[in-house]
Amino acid sequence: MCRCKVAILSLIIFSAFSLVGCTNYNPDIKQMKAKLPAVQIQEPPGTEAANAVLRMLNENVGWLAINSVNPSDNTTVANTLFLTKDSGVTWVKISSLGYLFKEMQYVNEEQGWALGTTGTGSQMRGVILITTDGGKSWTKQWEQAIDGTNPKFQLQFLNPKEGYALIGKSLLATSDGGESWVPLKNQPFSSFSFVSSLEGWACDSISLWHTVDGGHEWKKQWSAPARFRNIAENGKTANYVDFISPSTGWALFAGQMTEHDLLQLTLRSTDKGDTWMITNDFYDNGKVPPGTQVNPAECLPLKFVAVNETTAFYSTATPVPRLYPRIYRTDDKGKTWHMFNEHIPNVEGGIIQGILKDFEFISSNLGWAAIVVPNSIDEPRGARLEIFSTKNGGNSWYCYQYMEYEKAR
Repeated sequence: MCRCKVAILSLIIFSAFSLVGCTNYNPDIKQMKAKLPAVQIQEPPGTEAANAVLRMLNENVGWLAINSVNPSDNTTVANTLFLTKDSGVTWVKISSLGYLFKEMQYVNEEQGWALGTTGTGSQMRGVILITTDGGKSWTKQWEQAIDGTNPKFQLQFLNPKEGYALIGKSLLATSDGGESWVPLKNQPFSSFSFVSSLEGWACDSISLWHTVDGGHEWKKQWSAPARFRNIAENGKTANYVDFISPSTGWALFAGQMTEHDLLQLTLRSTDKGDTWMITNDFYDNGKVPPGTQVNPAECLPLKFVAVNETTAFYSTATPVPRLYPRIYRTDDKGKTWHMFNEHIPNVEGGIIQGILKDFEFISSNLGWAAIVVPNSIDEPRGARLEIFSTKNGGNSWYCYQYMEYEKAR
C-alpha cells in the first residue's frame, strides 16, 4: 500500500571551496571533504522542482530560482529564490513567491527584474517583476494573459532604466526602469539582442531582423535556405541571436522534424548583420559527420550564449533514459562544437547522469550549471538538484551544493 511522503527540499550550505558528495573529475585538482550544516525548506506533499533559473551578476554574486509545482495539474506551488555571494559555494534562501520564474536579470546587487507566469495553456498569465533589495521582495510592474503555446521568455536591460522583455509572444520595451512597458511591433520573435536603446536584432523561425529605432520597425537581414524553411514549416525550430558588440553577432538556427532529422546552422556577422556567414552547417541523420567530434543535434537547443568573438555555448534537452546533461562549446567561431558532459563528475568520479535545468557562462572560463540528478534511471524526474561550477571553461567542474527531494509515493 502506497504512502504519501512529504516532499522536502533541503539546501546544504557548505564551507568555502568544499565539495559535497561529488569529486572533481580532473585528477590534477586536489579533492576536499565537505561539511554538512543544513537549512531545510518544507514543501507541500506531492510537489517537485520542475524548473530552475540560474543567473550570475559577476564571478561572485548570483541568484537561483527553484520552482516547485503540483505535478497533478502543473500549477505553481512556490518559487524559492536563493542568493550566493561566494561564486556558488553557499546559497541562502532570500524569498518565496507564487510565480513560476522563467527568466531573471540583475544590473547590480540590488536591482533586478524577473519574468514569471501563473496558470497554463489558455489560462496562462505573464508578469514582469522588479526587485530593489537584491531579491528579498518583488513588485509587479506588468501583467496580462499570454499565449501558452510554446511561449518565449527573455530579458535584456542595458542599464537600470532601459530594457527589453520577450514574454509569451510579446516584445516589450521600457525607458523608465519598468514603470511602463511599451509593446513593440507584433512580430513572432524567438530571441533578440540589443546593443543600444535604438539598435538591435531579433530572429523568428526562419529569418534575422534588424532595428535602428528601438524595435518599432524591423528590416529583414537574412533568410534561412529552402531546406531549413521546409523543416521549419513542418517541424519545430529553436533560433537564437546574440550580439557581443555593435558590429559582431552570433546566431543559431535549429529545425527538427524527427529525432534524426535535425538541421542546425551557426552564423556569424562582423558588419552589423549586413552579411551573415554560415560557419557550421550540421545535419543529423543519425551519423556523426566528418570533422565533428560529437554529434551535437539529438535535441533542439534550449539556450545559447556567446561570450566573445570566438567562444559560445548552447545546451539541449536531456534525452531520457540516457540522462547526460548536454552543454556544447565552440572556440573557433562556431566551425566545430564539442560536448563536455564527460567532464562533469558524479559521486563515484565518473560521468554525471542528470537533467540539465540551466547553465550560465559569464566568460570563456567561468561557468555554472544546475542539474537534477535522479535516484535511478527508472526514476528520472529528480532526486536532488546539484550546482556545479567551472573555472576553466568546462574542462573540470566542482559540485558545491545539492538540494534533495523526497518524492511523494
